[in-house]
Amino acid sequence: MNQSATATPEKREFRLVSVSSLDRSLLWASVLLGVVHSWMSRWAMNPDGMSYPDLGDSFFQRDWAHAVNAGWSPLYPWLVGNVVGILKPSMKWEFPLVHSVNFGIFLVALLAFRYVLYTLLAHSRESAIGLGNALPDWALVLLGYSIFWWIALEVQSLYSVGPDPLVVACFCLVMAMLLRLEAGARLMQFVLIGAVLGISYWVKTVMFPLGLAVLAVAYLWRRSTPGWARGIGLAALIFWCICAPLIFLLSGQKGRFTFGDRQEQLRMVCGSANLSQKLARRRAGQWNACPSDAATAEIPACVRVRRTGGGNISSVG
Repeated sequence: MNQSATATPEKREFRLVSVSSLDRSLLWASVLLGVVHSWMSRWAMNPDGMSYPDLGDSFFQRDWAHAVNAGWSPLYPWLVGNVVGILKPSMKWEFPLVHSVNFGIFLVALLAFRYVLYTLLAHSRESAIGLGNALPDWALVLLGYSIFWWIALEVQSLYSVGPDPLVVACFCLVMAMLLRLEAGARLMQFVLIGAVLGISYWVKTVMFPLGLAVLAVAYLWRRSTPGWARGIGLAALIFWCICAPLIFLLSGQKGRFTFGDRQEQLRMVCGSANLSQKLARRRAGQWNACPSDAATAEIPACVRVRRTGGGNISSVG
């Protein structure tokens, strides 16, 4: 006989309280780990991350020609650029401020993770996905936080500046919303799923094909449920409506259909060996996307940009 079915109300209440206490402890441990990682990396900057503050400056100054490109999705640079542009830190404190933005995104990802974790716990208690007899709640909580720490602090480390924590937050939100959908779900729930998937593409290019894959798997998951196909179709429509403006803009720039271009990013980053040169140029008030010797058969010559005396950005090469 299933022990969970024969447990007394007092035991079930004690188990729920214990899991809640464990969750709160791990939540504060996650925040502390995020603070430690962000503090230790406050002066660090990866070669790819070096470009985000500069693209953010272009967004804040409304220099759309340099801000929107096929190499980087625009939402994260726009966020960084507005924070830096509004607070106007000195060059010394710009990197710590960018890492503070990343820590804030880490907290958003943590809340999104807890949302999907509690959704899984609810399904486990109802034996809706077959986990109730396999793992107790406390084991699911420990496993969930271990996976989150591994992804948020190791795979997508806070030492690196980039949009990956925001991608994790969007993905967790979509998974939780899909799991919470029941038969007869309102169409607005599908609209929200499509909207979050569309926004995630503006965060990182890879989320366009992944978003299509998520919608396809979601359709196959419950395709026999009445109204499910119509809801997933609506989510796909919202997803496309949000993605389409950026896809059309990038395709117009490149003269061919594209939803993102990794080669464009390589062209602008030009390898980790030149990071010290880019840091020196930025401290001097200049930014070159690539050094002058960057032209090779694989990576064409880069467009160089410098900051003029008035704070504007103009092409000089």
